[in-house]
Order: sequence, then structure tokens, then C-alpha cells
Amino acid sequence: MPPEASATQYLHGLHRRIVRARFGRSGNGRLKRLAKRAVAPLYWYVQPVVLAIAEVRSQHEAVTASYGIGVVRQLAGCVAFTASFRVCPSSYFDYRLFLGECWQRRREYLYYDQMWLLLDWLNRELGPRDAADLSDKRRFHDRAAQAGLPVIPVLAEFDRGTISVKASPSDHPSADLFSKFAARWYGEGACAWRRCADGSYADDQGAHLTLDELYAKLSALSLEYPLILQPRVTNHPELRALSGNGLSTVRAVTVRDTRGRIELTLACFRMPVGALLADNFAAGGLAAPITLHDGRLGLAVFKSRSGVFDAHPESGAAILGRRLPHWSEVKELAVAAHAEFKMLPSIGWDIAITKDGPVIVEGNSEWGTNVVQMSHQLPLDATVIPLRLAEHFAQFEARRVR
Repeated sequence: MPPEASATQYLHGLHRRIVRARFGRSGNGRLKRLAKRAVAPLYWYVQPVVLAIAEVRSQHEAVTASYGIGVVRQLAGCVAFTASFRVCPSSYFDYRLFLGECWQRRREYLYYDQMWLLLDWLNRELGPRDAADLSDKRRFHDRAAQAGLPVIPVLAEFDRGTISVKASPSDHPSADLFSKFAARWYGEGACAWRRCADGSYADDQGAHLTLDELYAKLSALSLEYPLILQPRVTNHPELRALSGNGLSTVRAVTVRDTRGRIELTLACFRMPVGALLADNFAAGGLAAPITLHDGRLGLAVFKSRSGVFDAHPESGAAILGRRLPHWSEVKELAVAAHAEFKMLPSIGWDIAITKDGPVIVEGNSEWGTNVVQMSHQLPLDATVIPLRLAEHFAQFEARRVR
């Protein structure tokens, strides 16, 4: 890492180098790769313009109505941003970079595309097995449970029409069930199954299935993607008014330095809204920053709606100043979990707080930056995260020089 560059600037430049180096290496067939390399110089300059035009077309009316900024200014800024950082132009609008004071801080953020690519590169080099275990909820459950970490039990697995029963729903206190894809993201495939008085299980579409029929349905769905079935977990009583119809979780970001020391660096609390079963921020969930030392919540935000919220918009329950129960255990759990997957440089943990304490829902070896930066209204440059990642990359560069 150049001594005159900040860690965040170094990572921006590194991301651009990786993107450029990878272009022309992908594609099925040698001729296709050669063709991509031939147009690379043109592509490098034209692609940001094309992407920015498409994004501005979908966003400009709302921005003009809310902020009085014309479409030409939006387009010029979006093209400049996309060309400079080589990321999806939607981040230009997510971070309100069309506003002067936000534009001045654009280099202090690490954007979703950048973090995803940089972590993917580091994970492949440092801990491919750890990353693979985190990316599959079946493998993660088995490894975490074996390590003694509190996780939600898996009752059954479904893969290509095959059912692997791990335990009976009657073995667990929760009568309701929850199914989701084992290796997908953003809560995709999530479905809650409410236990009815007659012993059947009902989904939110009104279907009533016996346990055998439910297993048969999930088995058929697994022909597309593997699924898991778990007991449905509910939040601590103090948090249920913030959880809507789903489960609220803490997104806790841990990092490991080059000497192996692990620390919790950033956390936010994600809350479902409306009919959402998952608290995914990109899908319309609400997120509030957490003060690490005492577990108190700050003002909450949505990804695609302006404004800040001191209370849940549906229940009216207070968010601002609320202290999360079992907070010290949450912090200890995040660090302990990273110690089990210790080869990875950074992990985003989703931890649910129940009446019995915290439980890990999943870990993300490539975690999105939007929810933590936007909830804290603070760029990652203000944290130790870019420095820790830059140190790992610098270590690789030093080895190559030798």
C-alpha cells in the first residue's frame, strides 16, 4: 500500500485493477474471450455511460421532485461516479451523491460491488473452505453446531428431490416452521409455516398442508435449489414490536488483522416491515445503527426511502435510544464465531436475539456495505475495516515482490 494513500483509496484503486484485469478472461469459449479483449478499450469508457443513462432514467423524476436537481446534472454526476469507481450506478442514488455535501465524501465509502469483489478475492486466497462453509446454510449449521455455537436447528434438508430428515418438529418447542433456500441470498425462498390447531401447517397464501405434504412440497421445490426446514425463531419479547411479521437480526461485522486478532467493528439492527418475513435491507427492511459499547439503537433508515425514524413506522415502538437485550453476549458470540472461521478477513454475522439469548442465523463471507454505511450514515473510511483489508492485500503484494 503506498504510504501516501489512505486504506480506502488503496482499495478503490485495487478494485479497479482487478476489474480491468478480469475483463476478457470470462466467457465460454476462446473466441468469445478474444472478442471481449478486442473491444476492451471501447468497453471501458462506454459501459459507464450506458449504465448511468439507464439508472438516471429510472431515478431522475423522484430526485428532481424531492431535491430540485435537474436530469442533466444527475446524468453528469452519475457518469462521473460510475466511470471513476467502476461500480453499479445505483450507489450514486443510494448515497445521495447528487447532493454537494455527499459528493464531497464519495471517496470515503466502499461500495457494495467493491466490497463483494475484494472480499471474494481475499476469501479465495485465505480461507476457501471457510467461505464455502458459510455460503451453504447446511454446511454452516453442521460446522457451527459441532463447534458449540448457538444456531437454529435444521429439521430437514431438501436437495434435488431428496429429503434428509435431521429431527422431528415435535422435538423442538417451536410449533411453527420456517423454510428457505440453503445457498441463496437476501432471504430468497423464505416461507413461514404456521402450525394450526388441527396439526396442519399454513403459509401466508392460505394453503394448509400436513407435515408429509409440506415435506413433499419442499422436496419438489428443491429440484431448483436446495432448501432447509427449521423451527421458526421469534425475537426477545422486548424486540417483538420492532419485528413486524418476521425476525429482526443484528448485522455484526467482524474483522481479523494479519496477526490473527479478531474484533467487532460495526453493527446495526435490521427490522422487517410490512409483509416481509426477512429483515433484508435491500428488500425494504429498516435498519438502525448500534452503539457498540452499550447496544443502544440510533435513528433508523430505509434504503430507498428518505428520512430517519425514531420509532417503527408500523407499530410505533421506540427505536432511538432502545438498548438491545443480551448485548454483551451478542458481541462475544460474533467474535467467537469468527474464531471458528478464522481464515477469513471479515464476516458479516446475522444474529437473532431471542428470550434465551443470541443465536446465529447465518454468516456472510461477502457482506454488503449498504446496510452498515447507510444506517450509521458514516462511510467505512471512518472505521478500521478498510485498513484491515488493505493490510491483507499489502501482505500479498509484499510476497510477490520477494
